[in-house]
Amino acid sequence: MTLVGRTTAIKTLTDAFTDCAEGCFRTVVVEGPTGCGKSALVHLLIERAATAGAVVLCATGFPAERRTAWSVVRRLLADRPGPPLRESTADRAPRIGDMPALCAELRALSERRPLVLCVDDVHHADAESRAFVQYLSRSARPARMLLVVAGTVHHEQGDPAFATELMRRPTSRRVRLERLGPAEVAALAERAGCSEHPAFLHESSGGNPLLLRALLEEYALADRRRPTASAPRTPDVDGPFAQAVRACLYRAGATAARVARAAALLDDAATPERIAELTGIAPPAVRQRLAGLHGAGLLSGTGFSHPAVRAAALGALPATDLVALLPRPGRLHASARPGSAPRVPDQRARRSSVAS
Repeated sequence: MTLVGRTTAIKTLTDAFTDCAEGCFRTVVVEGPTGCGKSALVHLLIERAATAGAVVLCATGFPAERRTAWSVVRRLLADRPGPPLRESTADRAPRIGDMPALCAELRALSERRPLVLCVDDVHHADAESRAFVQYLSRSARPARMLLVVAGTVHHEQGDPAFATELMRRPTSRRVRLERLGPAEVAALAERAGCSEHPAFLHESSGGNPLLLRALLEEYALADRRRPTASAPRTPDVDGPFAQAVRACLYRAGATAARVARAAALLDDAATPERIAELTGIAPPAVRQRLAGLHGAGLLSGTGFSHPAVRAAALGALPATDLVALLPRPGRLHASARPGSAPRVPDQRARRSSVAS
């Protein structure tokens, strides 16, 4: 999807690469909610840097390898010219004798061509790799090197001190991506040949580029049944849009997904306190996860931004998890308002389309 509404972010990365090519070390921290285009922005930089003749080395953090020391660094340096990373560093924490040598090697590599290092989903990176990235950011100058790290804000596995440490350097820049506004959603819909009901598209997707792309894809797949001027089509409960909602919940982390599904179950009765009671998650953690879900456009306050988003969240909830979230006798009793008991949809309701 075309990167609409990202002019400032693209310019920041372009300027940083220009500085890098002229011999100045730069660090760029790309942050944003789940699904708001961080990886797309990084990939755009990768393509432009490679076209310009730079050496580009990339790695992505994975949840399953978060406890595997040096896993991100090993992937980052796997394709670099020169000998492979020493095996001994894979089984122990970094030592001060390892990191200067690796840093010096990267500086030497950048003498021949500009060097771009990209670490995506850094919130999933192992502690040792994050330590090396921080060391590199404060030790690589001067060099024709650009270090780009991208991560999700409010993620349960994020390290709040990590980006703060990187931003202490005068050579660092921050890019903060937000959801798309109504005009940007309308522009993308026009380009996709789906210009009907731009307000509905913005409301349904919350301005989240991942959800918007899935919604436009769903309309394209059902081109012969596209909405008329008076009745926008409701997303299917198992269509691309619902799948994108579930992907956002997965990317947001297990705790955020539990918070979202509890909010879906409570519906109009949802409050941070009730979600905490229902899930057993501490209230501060609930509020942080709600902030992340709100930033991604999935929630508006403690309620879902659109009924189709709530339907997708409930549709992904296994029956065993649904039973586990059901209020037990006495739970929520003290705080619930009269007549505000959570509504639990039956299986047929969960499988049906939700009216817009």
